[in-house]
Amino acid sequence: MSTGLFLQDLFSRLSAVNSETGPSPILAIPFLIPDAADADYDVVLDVKFEVIDVIVRKDGAGAGNTITVKNGATAISDVMVAAVDKAVTRAGTISSVAAVNVVLAGGTLRVSAHKAAGSMAALVTVVGFPRQ
Repeated sequence: MSTGLFLQDLFSRLSAVNSETGPSPILAIPFLIPDAADADYDVVLDVKFEVIDVIVRKDGAGAGNTITVKNGATAISDVMVAAVDKAVTRAGTISSVAAVNVVLAGGTLRVSAHKAAGSMAALVTVVGFPRQ
């Protein structure tokens, strides 16, 4: 079952109260970043998705390396340090503008990795929820 079909079935079993748009499961989208030169890593989403957090776990030392999460070419998060082996960092800021932090179905969720020195290897986890 595709993610989209699973979520459609889930949404049909949930109901909204008050003025809420409806309950939704929190999902995590992992990006395994290799030790490579500057690159963008893309996932084309099959559902509308709102980004609420980003977690970076660094795998190997690499001074000056950074990660940014984007909606296509537009930054959702601030630039996060990805330099200290085994360190976990989180986005310091995430845009709350719906046109920025909500990736439309068919849109591109992108992780931009900038390698300055050492290893770029990292696990970037983008946390959010599907929107209807």
